[in-house]
Amino acid sequence: IETLHYSTKKQAIKQRNTQTNKLPTKQTNKQTPNQTNKDPEVPPAPTLPNGRKDSTFQYRYLHNHFWDTFDFTNEGLLRTPIFYNKIKTYTENLSYPVPDSISASCREIINRAKVNKEMFKYCVIQLTSTYEKSNIMGMDAVFVDLVDAYYRTKQAFWVDSVTQFKILDRASKLKPLLIGKIAPNLTLRDTAGVFQTLYNVNSAFTLLVFWDPDCSHCKKEIPALKKEYQEKLKAKGVSVFAVCTETERKKWLEFIRKEQLDWINVADIELQNTFRSVYDVTSTPVVYLLNKNKRIEAKRLPVEKIPEFIEFMQKRDGVRPSTKN
Repeated sequence: IETLHYSTKKQAIKQRNTQTNKLPTKQTNKQTPNQTNKDPEVPPAPTLPNGRKDSTFQYRYLHNHFWDTFDFTNEGLLRTPIFYNKIKTYTENLSYPVPDSISASCREIINRAKVNKEMFKYCVIQLTSTYEKSNIMGMDAVFVDLVDAYYRTKQAFWVDSVTQFKILDRASKLKPLLIGKIAPNLTLRDTAGVFQTLYNVNSAFTLLVFWDPDCSHCKKEIPALKKEYQEKLKAKGVSVFAVCTETERKKWLEFIRKEQLDWINVADIELQNTFRSVYDVTSTPVVYLLNKNKRIEAKRLPVEKIPEFIEFMQKRDGVRPSTKN
């Protein structure tokens, strides 16, 4: 999973400028003779008071005028790659790579497409599907926003009641788990039968890990996480709250002993907890990185990316990294 995640506008601008510089100043659509579907020609950048050219002018002009001459009434464009490619360019190259900006760009496209039912339908389906399946961390927020805007308001005239329910249910499950949300609390029994509560973990960071001793990926990832924890993460003030999804106590305990997992180990042997649904655990392992307030900072991170991401967060928040061994 890609972990493209921007927490400051400055970083987003840097990425955006890199992408925009790849675009030609004049873009023409050679796939259609219809001149109304040409991309806008960008005038020369103005000179700033300091004597330099405005380096962001090209991006801003293209973003603001990209759809000015596009014919949203022409549903025949759906049978060509033209519209798809324009959507891709607008959302990936001409929008800040953060969920709020991408959502605004998607809404701009969809709202313009309302002049034609088939264009509107295509845009809603294409964009919600794209961001539901996105491998870029945090972009599920775009999916949730679009579902709330167009499905929950019953504007998706093409879906039947069963499909509508499934889409709304999916968005409802993801909404409390978006980056920036406070993670739902968990209380489960540990290996000694004592209840352990997630919110009682007093650490700068908490790794909430869902795993299964029978899972082939977990057999590789959990020992790798143990190594990272011992060598790097523990010294950074990281605690691990490991939730086993297996219901066979023997397998759970044997794996813990074999791998010497010396963090908080809990499980729901009696199947009395709803964490699988609450945390959208449909496969394992699943990792959430929480800050000291149990706010979700990252999720579904590869183990090898966790130390790097924590260092990024510490720099972002002005926290001096720990030097403990």
